Amino acid sequence: MKAALILLVGGEVAEAQLLQKTLDSTGVRMVAIPDAASALAKMEELRPDLVLIGSGIPRDHAQWALERMMASTTLRGTPGVLVFYESSRAWVLEMIKLGLRAYIQLPREREDLRRRLSQHLPAGIFSE
Repeated sequence: MKAALILLVGGEVAEAQLLQKTLDSTGVRMVAIPDAASALAKMEELRPDLVLIGSGIPRDHAQWALERMMASTTLRGTPGVLVFYESSRAWVLEMIKLGLRAYIQLPREREDLRRRLSQHLPAGIFSE
């Protein structure tokens, strides 16, 4: 089985570090992309198993990336999940309406975060 790949788009440094520490030793690879414009090309190229939208991305950029991700024949089925430390409820609901499957508010205990991430990845993907 190929190693799972998570793409983090627009994540703050703290989000990326927490997620990387959480994924260490799981066999899941994470690639962080700072902005939506370069993320779409990377998504098409890498075909990640999960796309995380970080809180460092402006709302309109997140919306742009999600709309294109959902319109793409190669990415349409890829789950998208919002990750953030703090955010307004309105923004979370807006992103869910655009097609994000769920959201995860950080920080979380590592095991809880792994469990929540694994809900959006193919079964048995974590090699614990």
